[in-house]
Amino acid sequence: MREYSLRSKAQTFLSTCSLCYCVREVVSVYDGEGIAIGLSIAQIQPKMVWFILGFVAISLIAVYAYNRFIYTYWWRQGVPYISPSVPFGNFWNVITQRECFAEGYRAIYDRCTGPWVGFFLLHKPVLMVKDPELIRTILMTNFANFHDRGMYVNEKNDPLSAHLFSLSGQKWRKLRAQLTSTFSSGKLKRMTPIMVSCTEELSLHLQECEDVVELKEILASFSTDVIASCAFGIQCNSLRDPNAEFRKWGRKMFEPGPENTFRSILCFLYPSIASFLRVRSMVSGVTEFFQSVVRETIEYRETKDISRPDFMQLLIQLKNHGELQDDEPDKQTILSTDKTSLTENEVTAQAFVFFFAGFETSSTTINFCLYELAMNQHIQARLRKEISLVLDQHDGKISYEAVQSMEYLDRVVAETLRKYPPLGWLNRECTGSFSLPGTPCVLEKGTGIVISLLGMHRDPLYYPDPDKFDPERFTEENKKSRPHCTYMPFGEGPRICIGASSFK
Repeated sequence: MREYSLRSKAQTFLSTCSLCYCVREVVSVYDGEGIAIGLSIAQIQPKMVWFILGFVAISLIAVYAYNRFIYTYWWRQGVPYISPSVPFGNFWNVITQRECFAEGYRAIYDRCTGPWVGFFLLHKPVLMVKDPELIRTILMTNFANFHDRGMYVNEKNDPLSAHLFSLSGQKWRKLRAQLTSTFSSGKLKRMTPIMVSCTEELSLHLQECEDVVELKEILASFSTDVIASCAFGIQCNSLRDPNAEFRKWGRKMFEPGPENTFRSILCFLYPSIASFLRVRSMVSGVTEFFQSVVRETIEYRETKDISRPDFMQLLIQLKNHGELQDDEPDKQTILSTDKTSLTENEVTAQAFVFFFAGFETSSTTINFCLYELAMNQHIQARLRKEISLVLDQHDGKISYEAVQSMEYLDRVVAETLRKYPPLGWLNRECTGSFSLPGTPCVLEKGTGIVISLLGMHRDPLYYPDPDKFDPERFTEENKKSRPHCTYMPFGEGPRICIGASSFK
């Protein structure tokens, strides 16, 4: 029995080696003291050696030819480009997380001496545009050729991905038309009391804190409370409870790490592969959380016949009626033209992107603004004086009208967004052949376009001494002196951020 067992193990071992060796025999010998197994192994056959060498050589030639074909794309197009490194293109530092995408794009912007330059995101050829006139052509004049972002969307397996920012084509057009009026000045004005209530909570919280506080987490919790209240009608009290559900999931969505980095790169650069692999754009649990919140909110409001002046109520109108109407009973004016009702998943996706794009960008901008005010005391003193004067004119109360009349505050925020744009770049995808002006180059359908906002906002050609924080750059006179499309923290053209007005 023992001999048979050892013989079986030997044969199993040999079967795993049979791809590389020719085994002639297995001999078992009983010598009275134990079992000795002898293996007679032939040398690798000459034919096998040549087969392996040939396969390796052909594979190397194929890889070289593929990379040469890909990485000479811009050379064949007659476009100046930055030499890539195999196989990471021009984004080794981004892939290894030494730089973020915004910094990587800015580095390319700074190296570009002409109106545009070609580069490679891994194996994907992308054109960076620097010239303001060409940028205006892409974002506005010839919008029909560049109306998509080329983002990952998988409505079936990743319903949260089907939001306004990522959608393309006719679906984007219809949804944009329906949602545009939800961000009108009138709607935002009615949400102001909700926001003011959150600022009062922030004021109380700061009064209870010590003299020195870490503002990043406080501002993230504050913006979470504002967005959760305005978008979902939920008071999550993140300032009082740092482990509140909305705050917890907000942290998870932006947690750095190899998994999130890989997911982001795959969805951003290879959306078709991500869709085929059924990759979700968000970490596990996020989709289920937001679906549950939206479903319960809708059921509660419809069952109790509750209406609030918030974003969720507007989405419920679009779900039930496919249109928005003025809230005043004597003015039943239809504010949207497309009457296609939204599904519950579509409502969830829009509520999610309102939260995702709102809380982090808002808290980051406020954080940088307060930092610059601390570093520039004379600007802080002037701003405090304006705020005090305006509030005195409005009985000491913050209101929509009061904030709108703070001109210097507007300049300070604008300068903050110039120096620290929340999204450091804009991307578009060529949806139809387009000839680069003055060149024989024709951009093919599917070609990626990138505009570095961080690079442009820090370009001394448009902003002398760009690292200096100077709100006077945004006086009416100075704004008119700069070329159009050199300041775009919210984008530009028909795909400008739909919530841009809520930041002003």
